[in-house]
Amino acid sequence: MSRLNYSKWDHIEVSDDEDDTHPNIDTPSLFRWRHQARLERDAAWKKEKAEFENNYKSFLTKYNEAQQKLNKAKEEEKQKRLGPGGLDPVEVFESLPTNLQECFEKKDVELLKTVLCSMDPQQAEYHMKRCVDSGLWVDNARDQQEEDGESSSNVNTDGNDDIAATIQTNKEPIHDNA
Repeated sequence: MSRLNYSKWDHIEVSDDEDDTHPNIDTPSLFRWRHQARLERDAAWKKEKAEFENNYKSFLTKYNEAQQKLNKAKEEEKQKRLGPGGLDPVEVFESLPTNLQECFEKKDVELLKTVLCSMDPQQAEYHMKRCVDSGLWVDNARDQQEEDGESSSNVNTDGNDDIAATIQTNKEPIHDNA
């Protein structure tokens, strides 16, 4: 078996048409320049990537700080709103049945008495206790105003004692003649 002799291929000249270079530029220089350009592009890309990552990290830090400040402000606002029983009036109001919500929106004590009479006594007591704890309803508001010497437009003052009696007995409201 004879071996193939490839030595005749060592001296073949490659056509110049394959090179995209000027005839006065030698090929090794061309490859060196291309390699140098590729290294410069890679370095520029790495620099841009590092800048982007730094900007992204600083943005995330600022975003997280802003989010924490926002959450803290919301929590402080919620703490300011808490009623005497430690409940948030907004949450309590939203959890009330719609007919009770209407009573508080209209500030109509007679409607409130009617709605409470029509409800189950346990439910009525539960909802009114939450209203008192949140500050939506103030028991004996007239007495407190007289003691403080203040008048508050946000406090329901008509028939506080009647509401309590209505909840406890679930009968017709007791009316004061005074």
